[in-house]
Amino acid sequence: MSALTARYSRPKLVLYELGVLGFVGIGALLVTRPAASFATMIGGSAAIIFFGICALVIVRRFFDSGYILTINAAGIFDRRATDRVIPWSAVTRISEVKIRRQRFYLLELSQPLRQFVDDSYKRWLLRLNRPWVRNGVFVSANGLSATHDEIGAAVRKYWKLPSLSAVADQ
Repeated sequence: MSALTARYSRPKLVLYELGVLGFVGIGALLVTRPAASFATMIGGSAAIIFFGICALVIVRRFFDSGYILTINAAGIFDRRATDRVIPWSAVTRISEVKIRRQRFYLLELSQPLRQFVDDSYKRWLLRLNRPWVRNGVFVSANGLSATHDEIGAAVRKYWKLPSLSAVADQ
């Protein structure tokens, strides 16, 4: 098995886009309802704005042809969360986390995560996740051409530990 590389999966992105556009449509229906209450108008407007932004992000990703996730002997690089490769020497533990039907790998680091992230937006997102990951980062197959199992196999190959620890449903 050579290095694992994954791009955004266009079929998955199309499904995500249809979902968020459905929520934009529901928001529009709420706002344009005859005699809609103030709370309904606020909720519908919030849905239009939030899911509209999500739709724009998905469209942008649709045209991104570069690699998003790379796992190789040097380490792991997930462009969605970091700006540089996280070397395996910096990884102290890898856990498989399941939150409802979503599965992730949580990489806990011995070095501060901020040294792998320059982008201020990514740093802001990492701060939002800090209560759950502390000094770590989630890696998932969401929206990617690789599967969760392929990511796990690559991690096991290159991190050279016999198994990943599992974290129960949260």
